Amino acid sequence: MREITYTCRFCKTTRSFESDTSGAEKLGINVEKWIANICCDRCGTFHSKRSSLTEKIGKVCFALRTARGGKDEDIQKFESAAREKLELLTKKLAGIVCDYYQFARVWESEFVTQLMDRPTMYEVAIKVYIKGVASMPRE
Repeated sequence: MREITYTCRFCKTTRSFESDTSGAEKLGINVEKWIANICCDRCGTFHSKRSSLTEKIGKVCFALRTARGGKDEDIQKFESAAREKLELLTKKLAGIVCDYYQFARVWESEFVTQLMDRPTMYEVAIKVYIKGVASMPRE
């Protein structure tokens, strides 16, 4: 067993854990290179959940773009359902982002309106939201 000290690639905190690296070294894995790419549990959980929610939001936005391109008479029902789903997903996203950056929940319906108006730009809207929360002044 060897104690491995690393710096989280996201939050830059220094952490350590014990691990037996002999098996990895026997397989030719460069342990020092691997250590440079790991993150702490808090950051790993946040980025995993963010990625999953971004993918789900993207699927709703893709379905919305597809429905708008067709000649569906029920487009208003579909848009209403898409708005509800996006509201749910963006509230979940706001929850994990605000928990990660340690803020009270910051969510506005304008977020959903942006996604409904420009579904092809969903990734940009999410990144802007996250950067906005991250840059909020701490009390």
